[in-house]
Amino acid sequence: MLKASSEIPKNKSHSYPSKKDHLRSKFFQTPTQQQRSLKFPHVFARSPSSLFVHRSCACTQHTFSLPTILRKSNVRLSGGRVNTVTKADLVKTIAAEFGYSKTEARASVDAFFEALTEAIIEGNRIEARGFGAFTVKHSNAKAGARNPKTGERVYVPARRKVAFKPGRILREALSKPVEELPVE
Repeated sequence: MLKASSEIPKNKSHSYPSKKDHLRSKFFQTPTQQQRSLKFPHVFARSPSSLFVHRSCACTQHTFSLPTILRKSNVRLSGGRVNTVTKADLVKTIAAEFGYSKTEARASVDAFFEALTEAIIEGNRIEARGFGAFTVKHSNAKAGARNPKTGERVYVPARRKVAFKPGRILREALSKPVEELPVE
């Protein structure tokens, strides 16, 4: 099996392969049963859009969980406000945690979000055990909406929306009173 670093371009222009080529590469092929048991204990992917069925991501040879990455991304409560975790924060955390270069970590994070985006656009349900599930919901067309400024009736066409339902572990962590949260 190829290492993730051999699939990542080393030039400074950051020209990544196209989305379809990237998802068809050996980087994203389904691991065999033996590989799953050795390198990917939590991953049972059938296609690139279902890479995230369980807690881990099979983007690289290492297995890591989203809750772990988010927890180590230096999210702190400051004066009642929550800091925003950006993609760059995730890249730094993955690079530091697994000893990757930032280019390799960025490619992994980009691949993760590309596969996630493609699966959502296709209307698939994405479930990450311990984190939550993304589902695509359909809203009906509404003819009775009103423009608040003019009072004029506005037709709102039917569309799709993304809904997120937190998993049990995340739900339990969020249900704790604020006083119990660790202050760092």
